[in-house]
Amino acid sequence: MRTLLLLLVAAMSSSAALAAATTIPAPFRGNWVDVTAKQGCKAVLPDDDVGYVIDSKTLMQYEQVCTLKSPKVSTATLLEGTFSCNEEGEVYKAPFTLKLSPDGKFLLVNDRKLQRCK
Repeated sequence: MRTLLLLLVAAMSSSAALAAATTIPAPFRGNWVDVTAKQGCKAVLPDDDVGYVIDSKTLMQYEQVCTLKSPKVSTATLLEGTFSCNEEGEVYKAPFTLKLSPDGKFLLVNDRKLQRCK
């Protein structure tokens, strides 16, 4: 009985660790618009392709939805990993690097600079 209980606890801990590992850290979540976008934060995200809506699992932009599958680095200011993307029915894997500015107001998605919208 004790062995079974230990195995059950280990399995649950492993599941929780896996879920945490594929979660986008909270500081990255929100609405982000390209700093060069004329409409700025008035853009309708994710319908306009000028920015991203980021939640705990996905990056959404226009017709592209990418889900975090295997993070390589995950801190409060840096996320690097492979995402599974679906764009107009085409499914593919894509690497993303997200770097958050120290003040949390700007985000680099690969080399694209975005500003946080409220």
